[in-house]
Amino acid sequence: MIPVVLAAVLVSAHVAAASSGTSTLTLLYSWAGILGGLAVLGALFTKYIWPSARSLKNFFSDWEGRPARPGVPEQPGVMERLSNQDVRLETLEFDVKTIKHEVHLNSGQSIKDIAQRTEQKVDSLHARVDAIDQLREGERVQRSD
Repeated sequence: MIPVVLAAVLVSAHVAAASSGTSTLTLLYSWAGILGGLAVLGALFTKYIWPSARSLKNFFSDWEGRPARPGVPEQPGVMERLSNQDVRLETLEFDVKTIKHEVHLNSGQSIKDIAQRTEQKVDSLHARVDAIDQLREGERVQRSD
């Protein structure tokens, strides 16, 4: 490829020199400068601009999503993922509502209501056991006298 380009440059430089009256060597220097400048621009493009362009391409590819390929699952696009978030948000809202219902006093069926009734019953049993213990303690004192 490079020899073909060089041959084309030499031929065009010779033809241009013959028609314009400038020397072939001057035109070759001009072409060498242009090609050298293009090579520098190509190197700069490859080093600085191409990675950014590739990142931008990856961003848009992620935005649009990717179809499934053999061995690689489908990757949904941003809009599809956002629409799925609505369903997840509704589920979370329902779950939070259910949890709130269970941890506040309400109709008597929540966990908090049941725990409060259980605590009251345990306190009542504790008071009865204390009363029985006091009666037994009183009986022991009377027997020992």
